Amino acid sequence: MLYHQKFGIYTVVAFCYRTILILSILDNQNKRLFMKFQLEDIKKEIDKETKEVFNNISGFDSAVLTDLFFDVLRLPITDTTLNLEGLESRMMNAFNKILVEGVKNEDRETFFADFAKVEPFFRKLVYLLNPVEYGEIKLTNQGLIALINALGLNLKNKNLDTIVIKNHEGDQNFIDHLARVYRVKNIESHEIRQWSNKEVGQYIQSFLVIYLHVIYKYKKQLSAIVKNTMMVPEPSFTAYLDIIISTFKERVSRFIHLSSKEEITLSGSYVTEYKLTQDDETENLSREGTVETLRQNNLPEKRMILWGEAGLGKSTTLEYLTYRDAMRRKSDSNQNIPVYVPLGLLTDPNLNLETYIFNKIGVDAALGKKLLESGRLNLFLDGLNEIPKDADNTLITLRQKEIDHLLKTYKKSLVIITNRPQQINQFSEVPVFFIQKMNDIQIKEFVKKYTEGNKAAEKKIIEAINLDDRLKRIIKTPLMLSRLIEIVKADGEIPANEGLIIDRFIKSLYKREIIEKKDARFNDRYIHKCLAYLASYSIEEKGTNAGLTENEILNEFIKCKKEYGFEIDLDYLLVMAVQLNLLERHDDKYVFAHQSYQDYFNTEFERMIVGI
Repeated sequence: MLYHQKFGIYTVVAFCYRTILILSILDNQNKRLFMKFQLEDIKKEIDKETKEVFNNISGFDSAVLTDLFFDVLRLPITDTTLNLEGLESRMMNAFNKILVEGVKNEDRETFFADFAKVEPFFRKLVYLLNPVEYGEIKLTNQGLIALINALGLNLKNKNLDTIVIKNHEGDQNFIDHLARVYRVKNIESHEIRQWSNKEVGQYIQSFLVIYLHVIYKYKKQLSAIVKNTMMVPEPSFTAYLDIIISTFKERVSRFIHLSSKEEITLSGSYVTEYKLTQDDETENLSREGTVETLRQNNLPEKRMILWGEAGLGKSTTLEYLTYRDAMRRKSDSNQNIPVYVPLGLLTDPNLNLETYIFNKIGVDAALGKKLLESGRLNLFLDGLNEIPKDADNTLITLRQKEIDHLLKTYKKSLVIITNRPQQINQFSEVPVFFIQKMNDIQIKEFVKKYTEGNKAAEKKIIEAINLDDRLKRIIKTPLMLSRLIEIVKADGEIPANEGLIIDRFIKSLYKREIIEKKDARFNDRYIHKCLAYLASYSIEEKGTNAGLTENEILNEFIKCKKEYGFEIDLDYLLVMAVQLNLLERHDDKYVFAHQSYQDYFNTEFERMIVGI
């Protein structure tokens, strides 16, 4: 029997409370000072008090299991949807109040509710041991009984509400203690005040037995999780986060918030889940919403593939999520570390995807793997369709296998992949979400934001869209609409088709450079022809908008320069292409700022060849 005179076990558990808080200080989880107690004394007391229950179980070491229980309790979890905030501190405070200070009967229910937080603790365990199963339980809004079943604590499926507890005392699966713990959820608060000291002792014993029993049952798995999570000496990542924030800040500032209810709703990121049928058709499934909302509330798989045509905002969405996560991590070290990976830039087959990720955040392989295993990284893999094509598609095959390894090995880390729509999903276990085109309300909000107070331009664009269904279909993507707005702001012109929108937009950039900045060195004809040469080369050699080295670019510029006999500083020309945001630089590689730009300049190259 756990209970005895003076509530002796109270003091023992209080020792545990103080000790784990000391460990928390060492683990930088808490910064407060606590009195120190001898850990060995705590282990002896717990062993003495639980020996009657656990003495016949092989390999049961109460001291080791007590340590592991509190390690799991204080294990950091960044997924806020588990609703675990304050679990450790509230349980420990309740242990102290009930077991050490000896609260009055009228205050007992106040603290016992926190002492008996078995449901959130079980939620944490299921999430750590099997996040997919936890996600299924969460989606169906099941409660404690589902968690008990997931943990295998009621193997004979006893009705915990109706069994006669005294008939099951000494059960090898501790069903008597489990039933007592389960029934607490149905006990009214005022009833706790009426418990006798014996009843208090019974309930305390049952909760501690169940806590230690489930820890013993999953000792091996939980020990590995604790080792991989709590013992990882994470660096601050401050320099890395500052680079992310600085890189994406200007782009993020252009986002339109489309819903007053959701502050971080993204333009072009409203998605609907689909699956492919046997007839190569798409079937609409139930999940839909913004990418941010889904990943926070309705994505137990922690995986997502975003399919969308050019201009729908796939890359911009991932850049935005990376920026948001970097800002969160900067202000809260418990938040995950975002990693944005433009797959089209990984042109070296000798560079492993994992190695690229670890290099990017500045950690070695050992620490990087631990971060992935513990779910501390959010991976945003952008542009599966932009991986360069080589002989026999060797590089694409390699990257797909590496991504598949990431998905299957690191199930706790969030992974979002973007790709163009296709017939087959290479990663069949990952749900596919189609990015939706903007609706009428979103278009109006977008125009209002991007015209930046220019009421004449706003009115002209809205009227033109309302009068021309063909134009409305063209500008339902953020890329086309934003480019149309810039043209109207500059020239007051409404181009007739998609190709003209891109053409007029790019030429408006040239015009602004010549008229507003008055750069005498700038020659729109030279930069236009050189970018056309570059687009033709990148499509012919890479097959997509993949990363190009500076030497590759300059070599194409030299060819164009010789072909047309003009004189210009090619280094300057490359700088200007980046400043105009026609090319983008990522690390040591360059890409066209958008696939549509590459397509446009490639068409211009073909026109140059035939002399149009």
